[in-house]
Amino acid sequence: MKKISYILLICVLFDFFTPLINTYAEINYTFESGSYHVVYVKDDGSATKCDNVSVVTYNDSNIEYVKSFDTYDEALTYSNTLTSTEDKIVSIIGERKNTSGKYENKIVYSQYALVDLNTANTTAVTSNVYMDDESNKAYTYINGHGSFGGVDAAFINYSKLSSRVKMKISGVTGWINSLISSKYNGYEVIPINRVRSGSFYYVSDSGDLIHRLSKKITANNCYSSYINLGPAPSSLKSEDANGNMIKYYSYDGNYFYDSYINMLTDYKNGTTDKAVNIIPYFNYYMYSPARVPTNITAEDIKSFLESRGYTSSDKSKLVGEELSFISAQEKYGVNAIMILSTAINESGWGTSYLAKNKNNLFGHNAVESDVYNSANGYNSPRDSINYHAYYMVNTLYSETKDYSGIYHGSHLGNKNSGMNVKYASDPYWGEKIAAIYRSVDAYVDYKDYNKYTIGVKTSNVAVPVYNEAKTDSVELYKLTSKAHEVTNMPVYVLGKVKGENINGNDVWYKIQTDALLNEDRTDVIQSSKIDTYYDRDNNYGYVHSSYITLPDENVKQIYTKKDGLFGLYDLSVDDNKNVNITGYLAIKDIDNSKNRNITYDLIFENQVTKEKYEKRVDRITDKAKIPYEVSSGNKYSYAYSWFNGNIDLSDIKEGNYTIYVRARSGEYEATKVLSNMLLADIASKFTKDERGYQFRVNYYLKTVPVELLIRDKGLISDEITPTTDNMFNQYESIEFKDNKLNISGTSFNVGGDYSKDKDVKRTIIFENIKTFERFEYNLGYVDNGAYEIKLVVPDNKDKTRAWFRNSIDISTLEKGNYAIYIKTESNIKDYGELRDITMRDIDSTMNIDDKTYSIKLNKNQRFRLELEVK
Repeated sequence: MKKISYILLICVLFDFFTPLINTYAEINYTFESGSYHVVYVKDDGSATKCDNVSVVTYNDSNIEYVKSFDTYDEALTYSNTLTSTEDKIVSIIGERKNTSGKYENKIVYSQYALVDLNTANTTAVTSNVYMDDESNKAYTYINGHGSFGGVDAAFINYSKLSSRVKMKISGVTGWINSLISSKYNGYEVIPINRVRSGSFYYVSDSGDLIHRLSKKITANNCYSSYINLGPAPSSLKSEDANGNMIKYYSYDGNYFYDSYINMLTDYKNGTTDKAVNIIPYFNYYMYSPARVPTNITAEDIKSFLESRGYTSSDKSKLVGEELSFISAQEKYGVNAIMILSTAINESGWGTSYLAKNKNNLFGHNAVESDVYNSANGYNSPRDSINYHAYYMVNTLYSETKDYSGIYHGSHLGNKNSGMNVKYASDPYWGEKIAAIYRSVDAYVDYKDYNKYTIGVKTSNVAVPVYNEAKTDSVELYKLTSKAHEVTNMPVYVLGKVKGENINGNDVWYKIQTDALLNEDRTDVIQSSKIDTYYDRDNNYGYVHSSYITLPDENVKQIYTKKDGLFGLYDLSVDDNKNVNITGYLAIKDIDNSKNRNITYDLIFENQVTKEKYEKRVDRITDKAKIPYEVSSGNKYSYAYSWFNGNIDLSDIKEGNYTIYVRARSGEYEATKVLSNMLLADIASKFTKDERGYQFRVNYYLKTVPVELLIRDKGLISDEITPTTDNMFNQYESIEFKDNKLNISGTSFNVGGDYSKDKDVKRTIIFENIKTFERFEYNLGYVDNGAYEIKLVVPDNKDKTRAWFRNSIDISTLEKGNYAIYIKTESNIKDYGELRDITMRDIDSTMNIDDKTYSIKLNKNQRFRLELEVK
């Protein structure tokens, strides 16, 4: 079958017939020497106008000169020794060829910047995206005009050799040329402090994820459109603690960031460590393969169109074709609402000139040089729908035996995977059609959303699809493109089956194949015949589960629980007050070998609210960095069950947390509480940005868990004690009497000197369990305790003043539940909960005005005493 070489679709069937003015940034600054100049770009508060011809200017007011160099490499090396701030971004200014063939000063590199792609002032030109800085083989192409909204990308790097810039947009990471056809500037590098209207995501009040697309990033409040992608992932929130809308930044739509700096740092490092979400988000409508059927009926489509005012074919060529979309799905195996949404997007709801006069709902064969005359004409809208289903989707964009490089997955996708890679120059064409699909689905109360299981091949490995669940069966095709390695390719999972055991994993996924198969399912067929139908019962294959991730919320539904073997090796705090952790967690009874895909996460679970935070940590695959070999004691290898990570805890709400370590591989999952059974030296207390953090070992449980306390206003005491032992706080007697709390007991540390010549200070603290507000009262000490304190392992320190006895007026405490702490200061300053491991009953209560006071024992919280004021 001969492939078409013309433009398949036009996303917007109009052009801007404005003068072809090439836009750029002007640098009006004189450098005395050198070719590359390291500067700080400052924010002078200026902005461009919200149009396509506005020019960004740099001069003495917003350039702080640092140093010049003869070569770019020298300038880059020096710039990396400098640090940017929010107000001043380290950048390099150097010569780049302009459209006249002359060299002029431009920003070529910046530590933190976006790439402005809205430079050509016409929709008629596109930029190719290459996989390296020298290749002439394009992966995809993009149009940066403001009408599409794909005007900005994340800046990653610059190549002096080719003058290309490396950037990320709509999922694709690649290089674009400095010039477009020698007529237009291809890009401008804009430091983030000069960005005024960058694209961003946010969560609406109704819980939907909204993508706000920019029109001109250097202009104030200059946006082109909103894209509603449907229910937001649970990891994203609509507001911060102060009720302000949270902006999330992402140029792949999979991982989201709460700051440009975090995002750009990860992009440059090729990591996702600083992302808000650990589990990547794959929008259901964007990543559903074309073979996923819809549950929406022809009557639903008719009602939806009527709700938009389209009640007759005179108003829209879509009206009356409801059954045509459903019929196309039944014949050609292509989702009916995906086709409908594409038609809505391409034909302006069936009202375009091509739709009305040529029955062409999709812009088939419409090239920009002669849109109307070049476009296909059809006898009816139904013919247009059938052509699109059987030919465009069925045998082009779902054709795995594809030698021209069109196939990147049959889903709508973006510029990284899916139809959008080769279908349209608009970077967010896939998102826009997915948003239309969502609106149809929302109208019928979400008949489709998450109704089917979508798995994603997240790596760039060319994963084989077999006709049976074993590797010696027929390989039907590979999940890849013929031209490039592709990440984030989805599959429609029909179910799980047991098959060939690979690295201890015998779980395979039965998938609906994108490709059409012959009758005995031994080969992929290529056909452009309109009577070649897609047989769902015959078109299926098998993929080993280790290659496929079930994304977002579905990830919890797939894993078979297995026991784990855990050990903690290191838990420390670095100079940036982030937590370093090293340990191992082997999934028992499977090989934890190097070639097996295993992921590790830390899970912080609030002991009161049960809210969870997940932090991804890295697997150690370099044998030289593994502290020691973990023995399985049986036929399985646990050699590569080690992990390490550097964790920022600043986004975790204050509270008390139990920490778990989780390992996942294929279908299997092992989760163990973070414990210190191996008695490793671990971090204790530290402060970061006024927040207090404390790791403590709970010796009252057999698992010896390491627990985390976080307090926004700091810990009760942040002094590090000389031992890892918890403070011993016990009461001898406690009761309410004469409207006061009468209490006696002991409070001391191992290594603490509480002799009569020591000025011992002691405080009892009531901390509200929900608000963490604290109320402190002097507790003091006594020299006549009920008995002499002797430790099992003597520390040779006097414990005379480890005793206290006092009456506390707590009548002003507000209603609520309070954890009770005691802080004691001597040669050691520490605090801990008041506990009773003997579990005595406390019957005493007190009534003051309209409040009732009582003490209760919480056995589930380390046997601590709590004060309840009702």
